[in-house]
Amino acid sequence: METLLELKEVSIQFGGHTAVDRVSLQIPVKQFTSIAGPNGAGKTTLFNLISGQLRPTSGTLMYRGKDITLLPPYKRARLGMGRSFQITNVFPHLTVLENVRLAVQSQQNIGYKFFESIILSKQLKDKAIYWIEQVNLSAKTNELAITLTHGEKRKLEIAILLALESELLLLDEPTAGMSLEEVPTIIELLLEIKEKKDRTILLIEHKMDMLMELSENLFILNHGKLIAQGNPQAIMNDPIVQAAYLGGYDEQFA
Repeated sequence: METLLELKEVSIQFGGHTAVDRVSLQIPVKQFTSIAGPNGAGKTTLFNLISGQLRPTSGTLMYRGKDITLLPPYKRARLGMGRSFQITNVFPHLTVLENVRLAVQSQQNIGYKFFESIILSKQLKDKAIYWIEQVNLSAKTNELAITLTHGEKRKLEIAILLALESELLLLDEPTAGMSLEEVPTIIELLLEIKEKKDRTILLIEHKMDMLMELSENLFILNHGKLIAQGNPQAIMNDPIVQAAYLGGYDEQFA
């Protein structure tokens, strides 16, 4: 199976603390892969290394065989890596349409033009509307982002990533802070993206039911170390993984 992203012995230290410890993993193309683990396991730190917010103390990151270890986030984005955060990251005082239209414009590398042609403007708008429809936000097209619910802002953020035509979607706990009523809509949206098989998704999550429903591949972190990887069902039945979630994992298993 073709590998899109590969980490080789990646570590990062803050002072005397090792937050990610010699993690090696491969993310296959056009599959849904999740990284899970208890709070403080190093999941978000690992995501920050993948997206370029942090540089590793040691190790190598490869994207389609290209060494990206030292590339800044914007250059990784140009390669096709799109990142969402635990805190929503949209323009609050622009409409849903304007937020997504800017992403479309950015993806097509079109700068601001005061006297932009009517045809080009319509093309950008039509594409933006297409992505808004894909995340079921059509009813909110002309609403300001600041007026959306937390779940709707998450949908908008995913629409922006899709409009950027990111090949790899890096989703950091997309249901964080949501009400119980909002979570199923995000799961349904992620399932729809997964079933289309035209994107590679890497998800950070700790909700067991969500992991089991979505994941084709699963990696488990604890204390910055990779302690299990493979089929989600088999991994969740692993006593070491269960101990990690219940707080009983010990370094002797590392």
